[in-house]
Amino acid sequence: MTADRFDAEAHMDVLAPTMGLAISTEQRPGVALYLSLSADMASQVLAFSLPQESEPAAVFRPTRRCAR
Repeated sequence: MTADRFDAEAHMDVLAPTMGLAISTEQRPGVALYLSLSADMASQVLAFSLPQESEPAAVFRPTRRCAR
């Protein structure tokens, strides 16, 4: 992550009531873990530079899995 470290506990304290979520004391470590994991994944995605000519696909069409 960047120098501004993601504070999962602070995000949980602010966002849970906003979204109407009740997070118990027992659930807090797991929620904090997955919030931190999500923040780490997001930082990796945001750090990836796309060429200027890149365009998003209009429609996502998954391909079929190859038979092995």
